[in-house]
Amino acid sequence: MLPAVVADSRATGVAYINVTRVPAVVRLDLVAADGSVVTSKTDLLSGKAQASFSIGDFVPGWQGTGYLRISSDAPVIALQLTSGTIGGTGYLLGNGAQGDFGKELYLGQIVEAGGWASDVTLVNLDSANSSIALDAFDPSGAPVTSATLTLGPNQQLNSRLASILAVSGQSGGSLRISANTNVAFLNRFGATGTYQGLASVEATPPLDIEERTIGGTLAADQTVGPEGGEISANLPGGQNNYLNRLHLSIPAGVLDSPTEVQILVTAATVPNADTRFTLQQFPVRLLPSGLRFKAPARLTIPLSSAVVQTAAQLQQLVALTYDEPTKTWQALRILGYDASANTVDLEIRHFSSQTPPAERVA
Repeated sequence: MLPAVVADSRATGVAYINVTRVPAVVRLDLVAADGSVVTSKTDLLSGKAQASFSIGDFVPGWQGTGYLRISSDAPVIALQLTSGTIGGTGYLLGNGAQGDFGKELYLGQIVEAGGWASDVTLVNLDSANSSIALDAFDPSGAPVTSATLTLGPNQQLNSRLASILAVSGQSGGSLRISANTNVAFLNRFGATGTYQGLASVEATPPLDIEERTIGGTLAADQTVGPEGGEISANLPGGQNNYLNRLHLSIPAGVLDSPTEVQILVTAATVPNADTRFTLQQFPVRLLPSGLRFKAPARLTIPLSSAVVQTAAQLQQLVALTYDEPTKTWQALRILGYDASANTVDLEIRHFSSQTPPAERVA
């Protein structure tokens, strides 16, 4: 999404690129600040190809501010350049397409002193009214001031930061944006009245937001240090609950310091599902996300008797892990099968989403 495009005395140019080698179907939706869709377009973009246009050419005759939603069936990247003149001084502002949005965002700097000020763009990305809280903090993390505002469905707000939050005179500190809907926030720093030295910065979710919002059941929680450790699930039902055969073996020397390790059994859904496979049971989430080992650990995943009845069925299964940076599912190395316990042993080198073995269907 490009959160702040304009067509008035200013002008915005847009470029987007298909980063794959296959054609991509790209949909563009220009949404006005009041939440109404100005126009939409679908484009077939060849592999590695680029398309570019100005907002004025995209919608001839339209004057206003808004945002551009970009969706595609293949990975694309996009950027915008906005030009204008303030007080006789020209400026050119560029920013990439914004993929960071959510219900909790942070801006890492506030500068409303020494001749500096900020213009902000706030977008409600959902089809419901949004109640949005803005909380400013000083460099030590102490609260400074707060404000609450409301945005209608899909609406956009463009304002001076100091007009919606009492931060005049503040130099340093941070801003938290929290809402009951998904929102995007863009801040433009500039010298008051001239926009000299103007820079565009987007607010981003906290690094642990995914971990704090994962739905599921905590199966195990244990601190493991350099000496290694054995972590077993401890769910209700004891031996009668097959999930209590879930086990993680971390060898000595693979961690540098004590680390809290959690195993979650999550809902029976997965992100970006691979159509070649069928999910057989509950996925397993290992935390903290991104933890890496100096040498492989062993993860034992049990299978329900409702899923696997024979050793032959067990050995037909594969296990996948979801790689968040590339948005792809990758096969895990299988170390062995235990038909008597109905378990599969996997080699893991880092923590991400692990699916209990999946059946290949294509």
